[in-house]
Amino acid sequence: MPDQPLAITAALLAGLAGGMQIAVNGVFGRRIGILEAAAFASVLTVVVLWTANLTVGGGFRGVADGL
Repeated sequence: MPDQPLAITAALLAGLAGGMQIAVNGVFGRRIGILEAAAFASVLTVVVLWTANLTVGGGFRGVADGL
């Protein structure tokens, strides 16, 4: 099973990123408001996923085919 270490590393990084997102959203919620913090997190998530899709996935063709 050569993919197991990669899966473990990816799960660990996802857990760390999730914990960091909770902390950042808590600080933003206190500073700029809960709704604004949620909107910022949503926009940032879309931008990161679009960028990853364009660079790694080769474009939006797969997304369009899925719809």
